[in-house]
This record gives sequence, structure tokens and C-alpha cells, in this order.
Amino acid sequence: MSYKVDKRTFRFIRLLWCISKNENYMIQKLLNAKHWQIFILIFVIPYSLQFIAMSISKDSPELMLTFTPIIMIIFFLCFFGWLYSVAIGLQTKTPDSVKMKIKKFKFLLLIPMIYIPFVFGLMTFITNFITQSDGSRMAIIILIMLVFHLLSMFGIFYSFYFTAKTLKTVELNREVKFSDFAGDFFLFLFFPIGVWIIQPRVNQITN
Repeated sequence: MSYKVDKRTFRFIRLLWCISKNENYMIQKLLNAKHWQIFILIFVIPYSLQFIAMSISKDSPELMLTFTPIIMIIFFLCFFGWLYSVAIGLQTKTPDSVKMKIKKFKFLLLIPMIYIPFVFGLMTFITNFITQSDGSRMAIIILIMLVFHLLSMFGIFYSFYFTAKTLKTVELNREVKFSDFAGDFFLFLFFPIGVWIIQPRVNQITN
């Protein structure tokens, strides 16, 4: 069963990767989307799928293990896609005097984009491998995963920071400090609420 889950999950990741090669198309679509459309994409659809999956597999934990990785991958890739679209799509509107660290943002965002699908896609395999390992090997595996988990968390928070800074830089048309965009940072952090405030501002800039 675990092999089927992993194969299916990575097939889905490959499909999304092929779609993501149309980067400009994705960016323009997400920049021009309405707040309610983004909310449905990154919140309603994943949680609805999770609710349906729980209803279908309430008597079958193995079936739930099949659905959960795919649903989580859908959620994170849609959410990261939105962040990426705002951060990169608005770069053409930043003042020439302001230098944004785009390569750093892309690199740090790439860490959770790889780590999270990898962990959820191989959840069953990793769990079995850890439980069947001896004490020293288990400690090494857990330490490695902890390091990547912390790097992934840092990458996510930096993505909130960079995207909020980009948005405020474009709005104010000048170099900004964290105190200028701290509110936007927390709006990205609490995105189910923040999307209703952030996306209309993005629409106003792009339109």
C-alpha cells in the first residue's frame, strides 16, 4: 500500500511541476484573481477535500493515509504559488533604487516546497524506517529531519517577510523597514483572514 501512495503522490508532484513551468501564466492568473478565488484555492478546496477524505475513510486508516499526503501537497503548493506570484509578479513595479534579494527568496522558498511534499509523500515509508532502525540510526535520522524542518520553517517565515516587504515597497514606492510592513507580515501568516485584505491591494496594483 505504501508503495502505491508514494508512486501516486510523486506522479501528482510531477504533474504540478510540469504546470509550474508556465510561470508567467501562473503569476498573472494569481495576481489578477479576486480575494474570494484565492481563499477558495488555498483554504476551501484543501479543507473540503480533507473533510471528504475523513468521511470516506473513517473506517479505513490506510485509506486516509492515501488521501492526506495528496491533500497537504495541494494546499502547500497552492499557498506557496500565491506567495511566489505576489513576491515575483510585483518585482517589475518596485523602484529601481530598491534592491530586493530575489535569489535568496527563491532559494529559501524552494526548501519547504521540496521538503514538505517529500515528507508527506514518504510519510509511511519514513515512519516504518524510523521504527525499524536501531537507537543510534534513529537519532541520526530524526536529527537530519529536524534540521530540514527548521530550515523549512525559516524558509516559510522568510517568504512571508519578503512578500510583505515587496507589497509595501510597491505601495510606498520607496525602501521600507520592517515596522512599515509588520502588519502585512502577520496578514500573510494568518492567511485565511489576510487574503481578504492583501489580494484586493494586489489587484489594485496590477490593474
